[in-house]
Amino acid sequence: MLKVKLHSKVTGNDSINKTLDRFGIGGTDLGIPIYDKGILYVIFGDTFSSVGKHEEGWRSNVIGISKLENLKEEGIRFERFITDKKDGYAKEIIPSKKKPNEDHDEVTSIPTGAIVVDGHMYIYYMSVRHWGAPGYWDVNFNRVMKSSQNKEKWEKVPQLIWDEEMAPNFAQIFPVEDKKDSNNIYLFGLRGGRQSYPRLARVSKNNIEIFDEYEYYIGKDKNNQAIFKKGETGLALLKDNQEAVLFHDQCAEISVMYNDYLKKWMAFYLSEKEKAIVYKTADEITGPWSNPQIIVSSEEIELLYGSFVHEVLSENNGEVIYMLISQWLPIYNVSLLEIAFK
Repeated sequence: MLKVKLHSKVTGNDSINKTLDRFGIGGTDLGIPIYDKGILYVIFGDTFSSVGKHEEGWRSNVIGISKLENLKEEGIRFERFITDKKDGYAKEIIPSKKKPNEDHDEVTSIPTGAIVVDGHMYIYYMSVRHWGAPGYWDVNFNRVMKSSQNKEKWEKVPQLIWDEEMAPNFAQIFPVEDKKDSNNIYLFGLRGGRQSYPRLARVSKNNIEIFDEYEYYIGKDKNNQAIFKKGETGLALLKDNQEAVLFHDQCAEISVMYNDYLKKWMAFYLSEKEKAIVYKTADEITGPWSNPQIIVSSEEIELLYGSFVHEVLSENNGEVIYMLISQWLPIYNVSLLEIAFK
């Protein structure tokens, strides 16, 4: 049983952060939380100075920084954004060509997930080639940006690129630490748009920058043990393999965490079928996964999408969790949802 309420606004000038006045952010989306050494980093997608005027102050992504004090009472309060101007104007971290749809080149670069390894943040992002009808978009590839100098400097990891032809199921990638072995990372993969089923990969933290060391889940053997295959061989084996699908629900903007209170893995995503943010649970990350449970519907919060979580955004080991959700125009900003499991 769930108890759900809209806790607070995170971005927009009517939020406690007054993001337009302080950081030049009138509207933004997503909000992927990453935690490192007492600091919460929130990675946003397409960002503009004005809501509804997408030519003004367009940045494909920005990062807010919070000490995460008094989460329960105040929500997420930003001390600053990563900037390149003295006035605090939030800067773009991952550049994009910003070519219009008709060029079929690159419209924008949208973060899909991130993880910290040895003090470096790795942001996985999709290069969007074309925005189609609502819920449909084409992706050139997923790549990775790596931070240095205390998250202030960024560079591409040369080896890491999942292109459309070779790895269509990893156009959107969300990484999460292996709960049983903190030296390993799992990566959930989706195609472009909101119509695909999730796939799974894994890699050790020591090999996070080596493309050929990534292993891909292709199903289970006769003893119900998960099978992973490495590199391009693994990608080829899972490409059109239904046994490699984690669960057969179309989903988008997937986010995953382990909940110590429930003692289960949790996957959160937008279900266009349900017209809601939903979640599934599993004892093992390879499944079986439960039927989806609705958290909040579009009737309750209109034009919602995105559902990003992190273990640090919780109380009592996950009895209560806080989720960053987005709403489309005319709101186009991010809010914090409070979810209590009873």
